Amino acid sequence: IGTIESTLSGNHDTLYAKSILDGITSVIFASSMGVGVLFSAFSVLLYQGSISLLATFIRPLVIAVPETIPMISGVG
Repeated sequence: IGTIESTLSGNHDTLYAKSILDGITSVIFASSMGVGVLFSAFSVLLYQGSISLLATFIRPLVIAVPETIPMISGVG
């Protein structure tokens, strides 16, 4: 939700909050599970990057219905 909201409305607050939580969690996981956590960061980058690119393509459709962005923000 954070990447979609960030791309569509330019509001990065949800994305920043999620990034901070992911960073703290990854440090905790890395202390117990090792270097594999670093490798999972690449898959997250690809996954969230593809969602952001998809949101760029559907942006004209979403802007046509003004209630969509507040609904997406509410879910996030």
